Amino acid sequence: MLAYSHCMRSHGEPSFPDPDAQGQVKDQLRASGINVNSSQFRAADAACKRLLPSGSTGSTQAEVQ
Repeated sequence: MLAYSHCMRSHGEPSFPDPDAQGQVKDQLRASGINVNSSQFRAADAACKRLLPSGSTGSTQAEVQ
């Protein structure tokens, strides 16, 4: 998840948070104010999705809300 966070920052989401001790970013992502519906976020997610831990799908809009 840490690699995914670094990738998201390098692909246009400089405020994307590092995961917490449990490997989650949901709470930090919600607090960051990042618009997960923006084209910039979706493009970064598409570029970085391969780095997500197996079984993880990232943070959906519903999870962030």
